[in-house]
Amino acid sequence: MEPSPPQSEPPLVPGQRHLLAEVEPLDVTGVRTVGVGTVIFLVAGLAMLPFLGWLEEHDRVWWLWTCVAGFCLGVFGVYYCGRRARHSDAGAVTDRP
Repeated sequence: MEPSPPQSEPPLVPGQRHLLAEVEPLDVTGVRTVGVGTVIFLVAGLAMLPFLGWLEEHDRVWWLWTCVAGFCLGVFGVYYCGRRARHSDAGAVTDRP
């Protein structure tokens, strides 16, 4: 048996129409995504502050520290993604090994 050649397109189902849309790729730098995650960690951490006593009693202070770490890493991520976007050609992200 010889292996069949790889197909570049998925097989069509009889009786169905398939439309191909010409869609431009999104210009995604990651700044907005990382910024939203950073804000979520900040809000979650601030929401836990009134319950600090309960967190200490139930040995769950690590929840608060997780939010602190997420916020700090998010601030670095916003800086990194913004810097990467500024230094790329016209905001296009390039892949480098």
